[in-house]
Amino acid sequence: MLRYDRRPSGAGEDVPLAAQASDAAAAIRLLRGAAGDVPTDQWVQVDASISAWQQAARASGNEQVTITRLPGCDHTPASGQEMAVSEVSPHYTAAMISWLGARLS
Repeated sequence: MLRYDRRPSGAGEDVPLAAQASDAAAAIRLLRGAAGDVPTDQWVQVDASISAWQQAARASGNEQVTITRLPGCDHTPASGQEMAVSEVSPHYTAAMISWLGARLS
């Protein structure tokens, strides 16, 4: 999953969707350049996905990447097959609180 913070427009207005899509495409090209042509569908094994993220982070010099394996989860923080709020693992909440606490204290 690609996640990034939207850049602000120069005029303080919303950035058009086409510009946001262009930014996302540029990020994918950058990640592929760092990690190689890795598969992008949901069927990539978790360990291979973790390895790709770690490799891309190292190649880019990004030391701010945190990867956490959650018991009972795979690619999503949900313990079931559906990504519903009721299915979100309590391990996810605990991991996020710990991660935020380490950075905000």
